[in-house]
Amino acid sequence: MLRVVIALIAFLFAIPVEASELWRGATAGETIDQILARFPEARRNSAPSTLGSGAKCEVHIPSIEVVRRPFEACFYFEDGRLAQVTLSLSQEIKGHSGNLAFDEVLEALRSRYGSESNLQRKGGLLTQHSADWYRPPVNISLIMIYVGRDGEVVLNINYQTRVAKDSANL
Repeated sequence: MLRVVIALIAFLFAIPVEASELWRGATAGETIDQILARFPEARRNSAPSTLGSGAKCEVHIPSIEVVRRPFEACFYFEDGRLAQVTLSLSQEIKGHSGNLAFDEVLEALRSRYGSESNLQRKGGLLTQHSADWYRPPVNISLIMIYVGRDGEVVLNINYQTRVAKDSANL
């Protein structure tokens, strides 16, 4: 009986895990060369930004259109493997115009992924709006921030896998 259980466990762990699509066919774990081949308009980033996790924006698409606004797509890699895709508004907008841009992107994401699992809107000196969708194991986050009435708006859409490192212990 013990052998049957061990064989069953070994079989279950041998089943390949389906790749997690992050954005437009780009899947977590792909290499830089695979991303460059998938997106002919993509370029190696000569000055890659780095996330807190250490992931670097090694590849980017300088201009794509989302809800009739220009965004830059940035492909972040950890240990040579795709870990996150971030779309950042590349058009300079200020203050309350950010609220409109946030709402436009929010509606587009809702039409693609359904209702968000979390929506927060905070005003005041620091205005911050965010929305999240979770499509296991991919987390999609929309974030908009600006300071003061006329502060420059930062608007990002993040696509990333979220798997707790200790999940195997659960």
